[in-house]
Amino acid sequence: MNYDISDLDDNGQVKPGFFLLLVMVFLSRQFLYGPLALLASRKGRGGSGANIDVSWLAINTYWEFFACIPALFMVLVLFKRKADAANWVRRGWHKGRLILLTATVLQVAAIAVGSISHEFNMHTATLIVLIIHFYIFVYLFRTQRVKDVFSMFPENKNTASE
Repeated sequence: MNYDISDLDDNGQVKPGFFLLLVMVFLSRQFLYGPLALLASRKGRGGSGANIDVSWLAINTYWEFFACIPALFMVLVLFKRKADAANWVRRGWHKGRLILLTATVLQVAAIAVGSISHEFNMHTATLIVLIIHFYIFVYLFRTQRVKDVFSMFPENKNTASE
């Protein structure tokens, strides 16, 4: 696929792009709930601030929390992605599409387990999250840019010249 010069980073690799980064953050959202709840309920220096309702940040089942671990791993690999990275970072990056697809399926399964344990009581927000997961799955499975991003990794300049 042809990419514009603005789509490439300094090493000539295709940048992940905003939407792929958004997908990684969305899939690892359960890990953000704890810090967000702490920040939202903070009253400030003088203690006069009003508390914000953070009940929607509650984790319904711990299966949802554990289903976010593969996506969090990919966020870590994204930050470690550079030419002199360790072999586990390279292998993790090249399998990133599969890891994110697995995280998507695991999260849908965790939502289903949570739904079954609550006698199939699904709220509108749960259905919206399932639709977003379906769109993410299709995006990761079909988009050529995602395939290209995870097939490229910066080469070490010392080994490339030998």
